[in-house]
Amino acid sequence: MIRHISKKDIVESLCLSNNLYIVRVDSFNSILNNDINNKVRNVFKIDNEGNVIWQIFSNSDLEQDGSFQGIRMDGNRLKGYRWNGGQYDINIETGFATPEILLK
Repeated sequence: MIRHISKKDIVESLCLSNNLYIVRVDSFNSILNNDINNKVRNVFKIDNEGNVIWQIFSNSDLEQDGSFQGIRMDGNRLKGYRWNGGQYDINIETGFATPEILLK
């Protein structure tokens, strides 16, 4: 598991309260070590120092699902979407992503 994320590696960030952030790293970033398990799990919850609290995971972390291409808040719910058009509800406390809808 990746333990630290540098600001230079972040392509998208959402600020939560208490100096916590949800961030997305580009799936081609070398921090993911060209490991397909990391490439499809490219969303993290970090603290203000970049220490990883969790790395996103789901029951469908397969290469064909692709990496996450966006994250957003919908009210108090965290949403993410993958390149294949799948939208996920992401548990902010645990990082578990549940598929919701297929956008394509």
